[in-house]
Amino acid sequence: MERLFEIDLKDYKVTDKVFKRPSARAIILIKDKIALVYSKKEKYFKFPGGGIHADEDPKEALIREVREEVGMVVIPDSIREFGSVLRRQKGNVDEGTMFEQENFYYLCDVEDKIVSQELDEYEDEAGFELRIVTIDEAMAVNAAYRTDDAFNRVMIKRELRVLGLIKDAVNAEKALYSDIASASEWESVKPVTKGWSYDKKFLIKTGRGERLLLRVSDIDRYDDKKKEYEIITKYAALGIPMSEPREFGTCNGGKSVYMLLSWVDGEDLESVLPRLPEKEQYSLGRQAGEILKKIHSIPVDAEDRPKGTKKERKLMQLSKYEESSLRISGDEVAVQYVKDNIDKIWSVPAVYQHGDFHPGNLIYKADGSIGVIDFNRWEVGDPYEEFYKLESFGTEVSVPYCIGQIDAYFEDNIPVNFWVVNAVYVAHASLFSIKWAEQFGQKDIDGMVRRARQAFEDFDEFRTCIPKWYTDGYRKNM
Repeated sequence: MERLFEIDLKDYKVTDKVFKRPSARAIILIKDKIALVYSKKEKYFKFPGGGIHADEDPKEALIREVREEVGMVVIPDSIREFGSVLRRQKGNVDEGTMFEQENFYYLCDVEDKIVSQELDEYEDEAGFELRIVTIDEAMAVNAAYRTDDAFNRVMIKRELRVLGLIKDAVNAEKALYSDIASASEWESVKPVTKGWSYDKKFLIKTGRGERLLLRVSDIDRYDDKKKEYEIITKYAALGIPMSEPREFGTCNGGKSVYMLLSWVDGEDLESVLPRLPEKEQYSLGRQAGEILKKIHSIPVDAEDRPKGTKKERKLMQLSKYEESSLRISGDEVAVQYVKDNIDKIWSVPAVYQHGDFHPGNLIYKADGSIGVIDFNRWEVGDPYEEFYKLESFGTEVSVPYCIGQIDAYFEDNIPVNFWVVNAVYVAHASLFSIKWAEQFGQKDIDGMVRRARQAFEDFDEFRTCIPKWYTDGYRKNM
C-alpha cells in the first residue's frame, strides 16, 4: 500500500524496545458526506477501525472493527486501498518502549442496515457513536481539538491530515465529471475498481433511479475511445443483453474523454456459476456461446479490416518471455508447440471481437439470462482467439460452462482446426501472461504460473490439442 505520510515525534531512544500495533481504518463515503466515529467525551472525529490481530488479515480486521465501533456492515468486495500512515512516538505504557503503528486506510462501501455496536470499555467510556457528516465539519471539529494526552493529540493530527487528503481526492474526482451536462441529474457516484482497465470507472445513480456506468480516460485516447463507443453501438444493435451506449464526449475541462453506458444489474457470472447445478452451468455456457457467435456475425467494415495477422506479434511476445527471468521449468514443449503451429492461426475470416470474453465480464441477471460488459479490449481478429481465456479463467470457475460455450458457438459440430488453433493461443498465453503479470507484482505472477501449469496438464504437455476437461457428454444429455 502507498505510504501517504509519516508522523514521527522522535521523543524516544533508538535503543527503546519497539511495540508494533498495525491498524485498519475505513473511509466510508456516503453521497457528499463521510461516516466517522465521534467521541462524545473527547469531542473529536476518528475513522472507524482499530488494531489488526496477529492472525488476522487487514481487510478482515477492517470489517470487524467497523461493525464493532459503528454497527456498519462492510461489503467485502468494495474494499480498496487508499494509503497508509506510519506513526512513531514514545510508548505510553512501559518505560523504554517506542510505539510504532502502520495505519492502513481503505475506501469501502457498507450495507444499508445498521447493527448493534460492540464497544470495549475504553470505547464505551469515550462515548463512541456513529455520525455521518461533511468532511469540512469533521475537519473543523478536529482542528479545534485540544488535549494534554500525547496519544490522542497525534491520533487526531493524523486523522485531520487524512481527512484533508480525502477531501482533495474527492474534489479531484468530481472535477473529472462535474462539467458533463447530465451530471446535474446524478444522485450518487461511486468508484468501480474491479477489472484490469486503465479507465476510471464509476457507478452512477440518476435521480430517476437509472444506474449507469461512467468510463473516463485521458484526452490522448479520444480517437480510440470514440471508436470504442462506435463499436459498442454496433454490438448493441444486435439486441443482446449488454452495457448499452448512452452518451459520449469530453469532460474535466477538455482533459478527459468519457462515455456513459447502461449498467447491467445482476451478479458476476464467475461468482454465481460454482453455486449452480452442472446442467445449469452448461446451459449458461451455451447462452454465452450464442451471444459470442452473434458478435462475430457482424460484417467487418472495410476500414476496420486488419492489414496483417498477429503472428509476428505473438512470436515477439513469446521471445520476451523466453528472454525473461520468469521462465518456468518444462516450458520448452509449449514454446515449441507455438512455433510449430503459429501459421495455423488466422486461418478463418477476421471478426469483431469482444476481446475479453469470459465469466468475469458476464453478468448473471435476475431472470437467469446473461448480460455482457467491458468491451474496452475489442478488436478485429481471429474468432478462435476469443476462447483461450476459457483455459486461463473459465475452467477454474466452471468446466461445464466452458464446454457449453464451445458447443453452442459451433452448433455442436466443432472443427478439428479450432482445437489446434485454440491450443496455440493457450500455450502462448500460458507463458506470456507470466511476463505480462510482472508489472502487477509477485502475487499475480504466481497466479499466472499456476494457470500455466494447469494448462500443461490439461493439454498433456501439448501432446494433444483437445483439453482433458472437454467432453461431449453434456450436450448428449441435454
